[in-house]
Amino acid sequence: MTRRSAAIPDLVGQAIDDGRLQITSTLGAGSNGVVFLATDTTSSPVCPTQYAVKCILKAKEGTRRYHIQKQEIANHLKASCHPNVLTLHRVVEDGVFLFLVMDYCSGGDLFQFLFDHRVRRGDDAMVKKLMLQIIDAVDACHQLGIYHRDVKPENLLCSEDGSRIFLCDFGLSTRRPYSTTFGAGSSYYMSPECMNVDGLGRPYSSRANDIWAFGVILTAMISGHNPWRRAVYGDACYRAYVHDPEFLLRTLPISVGTNDILRSIFTTDASRIELRFLRLMILQTETFYARIPSKSPSQRRHRADADWRIRFWRAGRSSVADASGKMPPHTASMPSLGHANGYPRHDSLHTTPTEIDSGGPTTPDPTRENLYDMPECLDVGGRTQFFAPLDTSYDSRRAQAKSHGGIFRRMAGRLSLF
Repeated sequence: MTRRSAAIPDLVGQAIDDGRLQITSTLGAGSNGVVFLATDTTSSPVCPTQYAVKCILKAKEGTRRYHIQKQEIANHLKASCHPNVLTLHRVVEDGVFLFLVMDYCSGGDLFQFLFDHRVRRGDDAMVKKLMLQIIDAVDACHQLGIYHRDVKPENLLCSEDGSRIFLCDFGLSTRRPYSTTFGAGSSYYMSPECMNVDGLGRPYSSRANDIWAFGVILTAMISGHNPWRRAVYGDACYRAYVHDPEFLLRTLPISVGTNDILRSIFTTDASRIELRFLRLMILQTETFYARIPSKSPSQRRHRADADWRIRFWRAGRSSVADASGKMPPHTASMPSLGHANGYPRHDSLHTTPTEIDSGGPTTPDPTRENLYDMPECLDVGGRTQFFAPLDTSYDSRRAQAKSHGGIFRRMAGRLSLF
C-alpha cells in the first residue's frame, strides 16, 4: 500500500482545472504530497492525453514552506525547457491545494528500470546513453543557476522503451551556488561536505554536491550496489575507499576506466570533476564493466586459496591478527570515529531522522553470500534483491535499503577497517 500524506485526500474520480483534468488513479505518494494520473478531457477519446499531477497542500503565505514551494515551481518551470527535464506545463491552484501538471512517463523511474534488469550486464551503450542524458539534464540546470540537490534514480523518469531519461522533483532545489543547508537530499547520494562531517558548518558547493550523486548512480547502474551507505568516515566501506582509492576496483565488477571516473567524482569538492569533463570521460570510456576472466587452472587454484581464507575468517576469530600476533598483509590501523548523526531527507523543519532515505540499491546480506563466490559481473539485483518491487510498501523498500550487511563491509572488515 502506498504511504500517503495525511493532508491529501483520495482525489481519484474528481475533476480539477475547471473540469479539464479528470483524475483516474494514484501513481505515488510521499510525506509531502501525492502524484495522480489525470486525463485531459479535451483531448481525443481514442488516444487521450495523460498527465502526472502532483498535489501538495498549499503553504501559508509568508512561511518558510511557502517560499520552498514557490522555489520548487519556479525552478522546475525554468528548467522545463531542456528535453531531459520533465516538463511542468502549468500549476493549478485552489483554496487548499496546488496541482503541478507535468508530463506522464509510462516507463516509471530509473530505480524500477534497474530492478527490472533493463540495463543488461555488459551493455555499455545503454549505460552511456543513460548517463549522458542525466549529465545533460543536470548540467542544463546548473547553466540556469539551479542546483537540484536530490539527484537519484527515483527522481529520474524513463520513457516506455527506456531510451529517454527525465529529471524531476525540484522540491529541494536551490539557486544558491554555495549552501549551508546540510543533509538536504537522500543520504546514499549526499557528498561528505553536504553532511557537514567535520562539524564546522562551512558552506559547500551546490554544484559539486550534485556531481557526487553521479558516482553513486553509475556504480549502482553497473554493479547493482551502492558504494556505501553514507560518505562518512564511520562507514566502513567509505573509510576503506578513503584509505585505498582502488577499493571499488578491487571489490566491484567495474573497469579501470570506470574506476577513473569514480575517482574523479569521489574526491574533495574543490577538485571534483566538472560535468563537461565528466561527459567527455563517459563518452571516451570503451567499457564500464570488468572483463570476465577465463577459468584457467591457476585461477582455480587461486579460488581454492580464497576459499581457504574465507574459512579462516569464519573460524570465530575476533581479530585480524594471526596466532603469532602479526597482522596479515594489506591491513591498516585506523582511528576510531563514531557514526555521523542522522540527517533529514527533506529540506523541512519537521522531518525526522527516520525519513532520511528512500529505497535504493544496497549491498547483499552477508548471511546469504560467500564473498569469493560472487560472479565476476553482477546483474542489478544479483542473487539478492537490491530493489523492492513497486507494489511493496514504502517502509518495506526503505528497510531493504538500510541493510547493514554487504560484500563491501565484509571486505572492509578483513582489512581491519571497522
